[in-house]
Amino acid sequence: MMDILELFPTSLGVSHRGYSSDWEIEKDYALKLADDGMVKVNGFGNGISVNTYILNEQPFYNLKLWIESQVDQYYNKTYSPRDDSSMYITQSWLNYAEYQQHHFNHYHRNCFIS
Repeated sequence: MMDILELFPTSLGVSHRGYSSDWEIEKDYALKLADDGMVKVNGFGNGISVNTYILNEQPFYNLKLWIESQVDQYYNKTYSPRDDSSMYITQSWLNYAEYQQHHFNHYHRNCFIS
């Protein structure tokens, strides 16, 4: 279940995935990417995965399904579309930061929901 908070001009959706045994698999896969050099440092404070479609990888299958369900809930609750439309994920990646690194300010171009 998702809560919609009207804190900003754009509504904020808040939901909790809860514990899943998938967490360990996802975490181990993400850390292996970093260990194998599959994370590139972007020069702005942290690194990102080379793969920018990471949710299409098998270890993230259930996570992708959960995110898609949350996006659908958010879209339907905040926009109440009149037609039979839906959202889809175009890209996905992992951010990787070590101690004393940070996530830089940025925005997502051509993105309806981010």
